[in-house]
Amino acid sequence: MVIHLGIDVKQADQGIRGSVALPKGIGKSKRVIAFCREDVAKLAKAAGAVEAGAEELVAKIEAGWMDFDVAIASPDMMRVVSKLGKTLGPKGLMPSPKSGTVTPDVPAAVKEYSAGKVEYRNDRAATSTP
Repeated sequence: MVIHLGIDVKQADQGIRGSVALPKGIGKSKRVIAFCREDVAKLAKAAGAVEAGAEELVAKIEAGWMDFDVAIASPDMMRVVSKLGKTLGPKGLMPSPKSGTVTPDVPAAVKEYSAGKVEYRNDRAATSTP
């Protein structure tokens, strides 16, 4: 779906960004990873995360592993995840509070994103694409 917004993209206050959980999903499941403490990592894997952890997951990604679609982090793990800014940022995979991928309830977020929650934002042509 593409929506023509008719906004001035140079104005920061006219930016459109968010996420929506679709009732039937998008037709395929997303591969989700979670940056969280070890006690929450077990719950995140049970909720559908491909990988979950902290320092060891950061080391794995720094080594070149990028087999995921969405990265979710708890707020206390953002200091650890910030090391990956240059790797995840340009690909649009860096967890962000604006998009809902930084949350204290990591297992619930993993479940939502693996089921079909999609993010949307405006682009330079003033259209919105998920």
